[in-house]
Amino acid sequence: MHYRFINALGSGDGYGPDYNAYLLFNADKSYYVSAKDSLETEASLYGQKIIKDKEGSVVAVVNGIKSSKVGDQVAIDRQNKQMFSSYSFKGDMIYWEETNHLDWNITAETKKIGSFIANKATTNYHGRDYTVWFVPEIPVPYGPWKFNGLPGLIVEAYDKGKYVWWVFKDISYPSETREKVHKVQFLQEDKDQVYSSFKEYLSFINEAYQRLTEKNLIIEKETGVTILSPKINQIFIEYKE
Repeated sequence: MHYRFINALGSGDGYGPDYNAYLLFNADKSYYVSAKDSLETEASLYGQKIIKDKEGSVVAVVNGIKSSKVGDQVAIDRQNKQMFSSYSFKGDMIYWEETNHLDWNITAETKKIGSFIANKATTNYHGRDYTVWFVPEIPVPYGPWKFNGLPGLIVEAYDKGKYVWWVFKDISYPSETREKVHKVQFLQEDKDQVYSSFKEYLSFINEAYQRLTEKNLIIEKETGVTILSPKINQIFIEYKE
């Protein structure tokens, strides 16, 4: 399953850098990755992109996108109730948590996505209200990122304000790929890897945010120019204030 992942954390309304992402799954596990060097072109990784809204006004100027050799990954093992994630933000964080239980509200609303009729569902998860569209025709409980638990594959997902947005591209089901569904990919080479917890992930992003705020304060004192630090929800997908 291939998605476009639009990261509009700084602006909203789906106006932000556009990434390629994919999801592999079998009966028991799923593996998702985005922001990976090999999924992007050199132009998207390093080139400048001017992002405009529907009126044609410039929303942002992006000089390359945040990406890494291994990407941002999420592996879900429902059988063992484990979820493994990697995240890169001025350093790498690799952490695990119990498989999340999302409180889904399934509605009667449907729409066509690709060749599928998708059903609408909503939930709140780690700071954001989400709407997703899932396909009962493909009866697997997975989706992009950490979304799971619905009676069908999630083909589109976005939060209120579309600060993050996963858009359907295409799917091969059953898949012809030989790539295995596994734990976070690059950790397989290190059997002694020690995983952080989700609590430690929250400390990681809060410390990163604090360092950014302090850096801006230093610049203000040195230059006299007021710098407004973004809110934590304008930097990270999941957060707890």
